[in-house]
Amino acid sequence: MAFCNACGATIEPGAKFCPKCGGAVPAAAASTDNSDEAARNLGIDVYPGARARKGSAASVTMGSMHTVAADFETDDPPERVADFYKKRLPHANIAVSDEKQYTIISHDKKNMFTINIEPQEGKTLIHIANVSGNAVAGGESTD
Repeated sequence: MAFCNACGATIEPGAKFCPKCGGAVPAAAASTDNSDEAARNLGIDVYPGARARKGSAASVTMGSMHTVAADFETDDPPERVADFYKKRLPHANIAVSDEKQYTIISHDKKNMFTINIEPQEGKTLIHIANVSGNAVAGGESTD
């Protein structure tokens, strides 16, 4: 059973507005954990030759906000992977640790990318997440 976020009234399934106060009801969440689908919807190129790690992806839509994330691995060193993304996101904020772990964060009006790159068991793990929607950069949600 759903309740109105504004007044607490009971909301019938499928209702778009609260029957008591008229407040908009947020759209239901839709999600998937399909790695290939998530990779197609990241909004940024996947590192060439990187392999998707099965079972490590998510794609969730709630109202006007969409989040997609996926993990990949490659045999290339973290520095080479980081250079690839630095060229694609030249205005990104970049943090590097002593353990060759990179965090790259970039945003525009409707997208925020976070890319984490780290060595793991002889390979390089790449985690990419993209949050998109009207409210990403301080805009207002349409819901």
